[in-house]
Amino acid sequence: MKLSEAVKTARAKKAWTMRKLEEKSGVHNSMIAHIESGRTVDPLFSTVAKLCKSLKINMSKIDPP
Repeated sequence: MKLSEAVKTARAKKAWTMRKLEEKSGVHNSMIAHIESGRTVDPLFSTVAKLCKSLKINMSKIDPP
């Protein structure tokens, strides 16, 4: 699964806004928006790790860029 789809789906399931995910993960909401829209296709590993941890996404399920 693409990172953009995984983040968007997991965030929707939790009914979190991008601001809420920003609070939980420490990733700025503009970066979250770029990732979800596919404008950022190769974010830093640390960013992906923070998002996956906050959303409880198994990183092994994310397709490499």
